Amino acid sequence: MLAEERRFRVREILTTQRTISASEFCSTLEVTAATIRRDLAVLEHEGVLVRSDGGAVSRMSSTKFQPSYEILARSNSEEKAAIAREAEKLILDGDTVFLEGSTTVLELAGRLHNRNRLTVVTNSPTIVCQLQHSTGVTVLSPVAICRRTPSISRENGPNAPFPRYGWTKPSWA
Repeated sequence: MLAEERRFRVREILTTQRTISASEFCSTLEVTAATIRRDLAVLEHEGVLVRSDGGAVSRMSSTKFQPSYEILARSNSEEKAAIAREAEKLILDGDTVFLEGSTTVLELAGRLHNRNRLTVVTNSPTIVCQLQHSTGVTVLSPVAICRRTPSISRENGPNAPFPRYGWTKPSWA
């Protein structure tokens, strides 16, 4: 394989993996460690990557490497469930908690449906939707207050293009 072909392949690999070890490069491209070190040095000089101990880190925009929220929600599910179980023990009925929008916290939110007098403040539409039908949970969001009963008007009727079941304007708006 020619040097330019290898370097092109390294660029391709770094578009799917943000980091990769030199040994992975060697086995994937079937070349020696010395060859990979030279290729990584050239690509680092071109600004494509940063060499690190035993590998490389892409310098391309991190947004290219961000998996979708659904994929993130399914990844490391056992670990997220364990964290959510432990966090759930710290939340008592009557508490007010802020839940940010990570997928680990989404797992925790799914465990809070049967709480009493719990107030959840969140910036996550996914968590708002997940908790909107929980009778003992009040959900507050910076953009709306979620009620358990539908708010039907001309703009938000059952045949509205985007019905917003359960949403009302905040009192300060």
